Amino acid sequence: MYKNFEKGRSMIEMLGVLAIIAVLSVGGIAGYSKAMEMHKLNKWQEELIQTINNVQTAYLNQKSYTAKEEDITDILVAANIISNHKDLFGNKLSIFTIGWKNYGLRFELKYQMSAGKNTVNCCKKLYELPKYYKNIWAVGDWNSYNICGKAASLQYAKEMNCQEYNISKIQQKCNACKTSSCSIGILFDNNPG
Repeated sequence: MYKNFEKGRSMIEMLGVLAIIAVLSVGGIAGYSKAMEMHKLNKWQEELIQTINNVQTAYLNQKSYTAKEEDITDILVAANIISNHKDLFGNKLSIFTIGWKNYGLRFELKYQMSAGKNTVNCCKKLYELPKYYKNIWAVGDWNSYNICGKAASLQYAKEMNCQEYNISKIQQKCNACKTSSCSIGILFDNNPG
């Protein structure tokens, strides 16, 4: 009598294993890609906070910065206070001294961002700053939606028509950055506190 002992796996079993490996690989790559994107966004936010801290430290306890409102980005780059005119995502970064009614000259960090997915995420992170960073006076486009931070006085918040932090409004505002460029300013306290 002839006995047939099978050794190994059938072709169908091997194809099933390969399909499972492929699905897991695609999921792993997608998860890794998303994790790297979040890492880059967090690094971008850390650099933003460091930029604000560097400017505040450079002008620590000064009552007067310049005689007028002006773009001081080149001065800050030349003094090695900020690294350059672009951030991690290639957004244009400028810093101005700005006069705000009865509040004297303040610093405004302005982002000019090209349309895209990263811009939407950066926009959201910018609008979150007043919740977590106490030296922010306001974040906004200065035309329609501004959020005031803890450093701003009540009078200032009233004059600027600051609104409550609202995630759905921010989502709607920032989604427009997916298809068109966005400009967002951060007005911050002159001295770290």
